[in-house]
Amino acid sequence: MKLIFILTVLIVSFLIYQLFYGKSFHSDSNRSIAINDVVTPKQEQPAHRFEPLPIEEKLQELPDTPAHKAQKSMPKEDIIKDYLTLEDIKRELKKKREKEPQIEYTSYQKEIFLQIKQLLQQSSHTYYTKHSIVLNSYMRSILPTRESREKFKTLFIQHFGYDEATVEAAFKKYNTVWDWVNFVANK
Repeated sequence: MKLIFILTVLIVSFLIYQLFYGKSFHSDSNRSIAINDVVTPKQEQPAHRFEPLPIEEKLQELPDTPAHKAQKSMPKEDIIKDYLTLEDIKRELKKKREKEPQIEYTSYQKEIFLQIKQLLQQSSHTYYTKHSIVLNSYMRSILPTRESREKFKTLFIQHFGYDEATVEAAFKKYNTVWDWVNFVANK
């Protein structure tokens, strides 16, 4: 039984090989050539190459127009290019970083942040959010469930002495931990 199976697999694989990769089973003597099968050689097309200008030919200088004079007097950084080099990109990123306002907070705000962080850690149920709370963290990501938000509200009211309506309004208005720090600091 095993022998018949092996022979069948070999025969089928041989037939598939002959069908796709082997020579055809028909003899070539009966084959006729059609007129459409004749291949004509393609004409060589010239290669499209840009040849450099000879050194002897000099470029004509641009006439001194007001726009051309203004461009000559401009510093290199102000000339608009069609491309950006790596140095241009680095320079632009450095300018953007210098323009970004840095959040600086006082020691009082830092103390409030640490207290709010502790309240958020007590209210949150997930390990990830407990150890990754920073100033720009979103409250919805730290407190994803209604129970955790309610627990935070009660702890916040007990710790900072706000009334429930004010805390509820603050939850609708403030989205990040930094907003909550400023909310308590500007009391």
